[in-house]
Amino acid sequence: MGKVNYSAFHRNTAKHLNDLASIFESNEICTDVSPLRKAAVQCRRSKDKDKYWGYDIDRLIFYVGAARHVTPKGVHDIIVALDVSVKGECGEAASTDDPLTDLTIDMTIQGRTDNNKTLICTWHLDRHIDVDTSAVPKEAHPRYHFQFGGRGMKGLSDLGDALILEPPRLAHPPLDGILAIDFVLSNFCPDKWRQLRQNNQYVNLIIEAQQLLWRPYANVITSAWNPVGEELRWLPHHIWPQLVSA
Repeated sequence: MGKVNYSAFHRNTAKHLNDLASIFESNEICTDVSPLRKAAVQCRRSKDKDKYWGYDIDRLIFYVGAARHVTPKGVHDIIVALDVSVKGECGEAASTDDPLTDLTIDMTIQGRTDNNKTLICTWHLDRHIDVDTSAVPKEAHPRYHFQFGGRGMKGLSDLGDALILEPPRLAHPPLDGILAIDFVLSNFCPDKWRQLRQNNQYVNLIIEAQQLLWRPYANVITSAWNPVGEELRWLPHHIWPQLVSA
């Protein structure tokens, strides 16, 4: 990685968040984009010599309304609340290096029944922290993984007939705030998502974020079969523990 202008990187990250907020306002995607604006301010306040970028998006709300294939039936006024905490080193990561240092994403889906009872489910994406071999968990822990439930559903007293074990950790590419938002829209608000995919400014934000975060992720996975000719600092089995390569 060449010399990086940290201050410019922070400003550019803030600009992306503000641009996304403006796109959402123009297209009536969210009624309150202040979580994006606040995250942009957080980026701008980073010290000029701080080589790490990062921000927090606190409870950005997407209104879903009704949804297909909902259990129990009759749940309405569904919303998705998104929380993102992300941190990485300024500049483009090496082609086979982990682009982030910290990541926590929580999606809380809430809906109401006809008798005004609130129901919730949660999904969690985080970055697994490497630990010493004596503390390695028994289950597979992909470096970045989605998991259903988790802390967001602990303490619920009424789970009906559901059986909930510790859910599997599903490997997934890393997400920043922009890619996490695109994930929510593509899965819960598909009409709005397809509308935004016709917006060149929105698409360019996605392209840049994917280039930063997904290119090294994909390069490391494919290196298991096609050596990249350089020393790997991030190994394929960290991304995908079930992977067995020759």
